Amino acid sequence: MRLFLAAGPSGISLDGFEATGCIESIGVHNVFLRAALEFGWLAGLALVALVIGGWRVVRELAPIAPEYCFVAAALVYVATVSLMHGRISRELVLYLLLGYASRLWSEGREVAAKLMVRIAGGGGEQVPPGRRARHRCRRLASRG
Repeated sequence: MRLFLAAGPSGISLDGFEATGCIESIGVHNVFLRAALEFGWLAGLALVALVIGGWRVVRELAPIAPEYCFVAAALVYVATVSLMHGRISRELVLYLLLGYASRLWSEGREVAAKLMVRIAGGGGEQVPPGRRARHRCRRLASRG
């Protein structure tokens, strides 16, 4: 707690916890706390907001689009593992999944519109996703 308060809004530098920690060469294993210690409180909050925001973006189409389902599940898994193990400088998979979620978010309207056509029966293959999924597709397709 002493280091967290001493880090302040600017942090103690990348991988600086090993040098200033309580036990030499042992660092915090929680990536989110480590980001707050090494880069400052705002950076820690920003990382948490990015992970939650990335998950919220892909979860809307996850029940009906396999790609969205994969990214949502993988993001939850990697974020959970990052709570117990990891260093902020070596979390490549987390950063890749956040980028992938960002790409899926930018394509969300087109995917929702295509799924609406398939649900309505205009795409050859009938996909009965249920009432909630149709509402989700309509809402995403109408985003402007």
